[in-house]
Amino acid sequence: ELTDKSLNIIDGGESSHTTNSHIYTTVTYYRTNGANKLATITLPFKPSKKSQAQFSFYEFESVSDDGKTLEFKQTNNAQADVPYLFENTSGNEDEGIEAEVENGEVILSNKGAQKVTIGDWTFIAVYEPIFIDDDKTLRHTYLPTEEGIYNLAEPTTISGYHAYLQGPDVVETFPDIPRGELIEIVLKDLEGNVTSIDAIVVDGKINTITNGMIFDLNGRVVTKPENGIYIVNGQKVLF
Repeated sequence: ELTDKSLNIIDGGESSHTTNSHIYTTVTYYRTNGANKLATITLPFKPSKKSQAQFSFYEFESVSDDGKTLEFKQTNNAQADVPYLFENTSGNEDEGIEAEVENGEVILSNKGAQKVTIGDWTFIAVYEPIFIDDDKTLRHTYLPTEEGIYNLAEPTTISGYHAYLQGPDVVETFPDIPRGELIEIVLKDLEGNVTSIDAIVVDGKINTITNGMIFDLNGRVVTKPENGIYIVNGQKVLF
């Protein structure tokens, strides 16, 4: 086996790690992503403790009984090949995610991209770019991005090292939801407290929770908030 000093993986290209047998002393993944912008990620290595302090990784944790709310909880033990939602909290949009080093080496995973299924929803990791243009598949596909989470309304390429959601066609499955209303995505911190609420919109437009809606830290709508911390427009607010 060959030993190389370092490997830099750049976002957006085809996976190259699946066929190499090299062992590296450092591996870093680079993606330009604005600070605190929600995105998806899948890595062929376990992120280092330093990187897990600079980036928030959220694992797909649960789906409400009615299937309308998907919950993702932050983890400080992100693994290789698993799909995550993540935010760059380092303050530097060009900051790289470093691999954990054991005994002076990083061995890239060769297990391949994984998926997580809960109820009728599946969070799917990808290493190779995927082009989706089938109308039926599009109606069941949802893509978290730095601007929001939305149902694919037109043919779309999902880049390598990302992930996407597949679930019900919400127009057919939830006929009681008027077009333009929301399927919620709830983010929780390491202690299980709700930190952000975003949304999937059924008409293909990017949206977030509408102005004026107030939620407690358990994700419940509050109409008359008392003194305390609440979620407003997807962010924590002190009343």
